[in-house]
Amino acid sequence: MRGKTNRQGQSRSEVSGKVEKHATDMREKSGEIEKTVCDTETEQHTAESVELNGTTEAADAVEQALDAAERTSNETFGREGGELEQVHHEAEQFEGDLQKRSETMDADREKLSEAGGSLHHEDVRSEIAKASECAQRDIEFLREHAARALAAREESRQLHEQHKARVQARGKT
Repeated sequence: MRGKTNRQGQSRSEVSGKVEKHATDMREKSGEIEKTVCDTETEQHTAESVELNGTTEAADAVEQALDAAERTSNETFGREGGELEQVHHEAEQFEGDLQKRSETMDADREKLSEAGGSLHHEDVRSEIAKASECAQRDIEFLREHAARALAAREESRQLHEQHKARVQARGKT
């Protein structure tokens, strides 16, 4: 009987797990970025609201501390944004991999269908039809998971753009 040549890939549970891991990582990174954005908004509000009517030494110290807090938040935002972009990149690569697998399975399904049409015995044709149906289910699975991964990544990117806009708006006030 034919060997299992050219067999590659991951199990469905591995595919599902990886899609979910990317989605979870993006949610967690976005949550951390949200905290940083809230910190920067609080810093800005505080900097705008303090009157600094004490001594010049205290006013200078407070301003220096507020500046240091802003720098720290900006650095944190940049680092966290970079980490999120790395997760986006990994997720995007995996989406492409799922799409390629789906296309390959579609070509395999087509070959199975063609072979089934030229078979003479019904029992053999029936087995080939089962194989074709299995390939079709896998195509649907892969496409569904690629779409889920894309939706999670797009949602995360949109949220990150909103975070960037809030941080940039902070600097303009």
